[in-house]
Amino acid sequence: MKLFIYCLTLLLAIIITTSCENESIKLYHPKPDEEEKPIEWLLETVDYPEAGLGFIRRNDLKFLYDDNYSLQMINNTSDAYNVDYKKGKIAFSRKTEASSYITYDSLILKLDENDRAIYGLHTTYRDMLNEKDANKVQDDSMRFSYDSQGYLIKLDRYAWTGYKEPSYTEEYTIKDGNIVEIITHNASYNFKYSFFYNESEYTQASRYCFEMMHNTVSLTSGNGCLLLTNLVFMSDYLGKKSKNNVIRVLIERVVQGKAELYAEVQYDYKYDENNLLTQVTLNGIVNNNDIPEGYTISFGYQKKGEDEKNPAR
Repeated sequence: MKLFIYCLTLLLAIIITTSCENESIKLYHPKPDEEEKPIEWLLETVDYPEAGLGFIRRNDLKFLYDDNYSLQMINNTSDAYNVDYKKGKIAFSRKTEASSYITYDSLILKLDENDRAIYGLHTTYRDMLNEKDANKVQDDSMRFSYDSQGYLIKLDRYAWTGYKEPSYTEEYTIKDGNIVEIITHNASYNFKYSFFYNESEYTQASRYCFEMMHNTVSLTSGNGCLLLTNLVFMSDYLGKKSKNNVIRVLIERVVQGKAELYAEVQYDYKYDENNLLTQVTLNGIVNNNDIPEGYTISFGYQKKGEDEKNPAR
């Protein structure tokens, strides 16, 4: 009997000791460190130099986002575009007021199953304040074509919806994952753009630099077409992007088959400690004029979930 009591006591002691040890492990063993989520930044501002120099004209830009971090408004100082999303469509709209009328512009993109724009429509209504009905004053459109890899290879702009022949065309050449050439055509003259790249990964904010794809002076040859001059805002829906960053562009203007140099621009990129593009400085010549020293485009950012700007801006 004594032996039985002894064995039982020993067994209970072992159970209690083991239990305490396990509890000790639970209480004091440090939890594994959770992986920190990378900080995400939203492009908030683009500040341009005052001198246009023969580039496409741009006012400073400010981007506003909704609670889901989708682009909601583009403010370009003189006016603003509201952005609306529907299944298979993206709409950019603005309202401008004058003393005797109000103008309503809508830029609408029709998307395919891969969220690429296949058609673009620009419609303008002008509400004359001393008349009863609004007048439709503009109705132009664009068509986009892509290769099997998803790159944009052709853009056609039609002065009026229903026209059979485009009034403006861009043709793209892709090599090694980069857009290396764009040739534009209109009734007066053509432009040829040759792009040269470095080995660094493409930075999205750089698309807002002068003479990058969809932000070129040749777009102004479309008689003030809003679809063309605001194409850079829609570039998220224009197929795959180049994989690297442009460091140089050569622009030739072709008139009656004769090519003449219009611009040669080099781009110098500056990044902050968060690897965000904060400045791009342009050097070279445009329309026979030297680009002045310190001709810089600056970028500002907003951290997702916060309203304050990146302090390194």
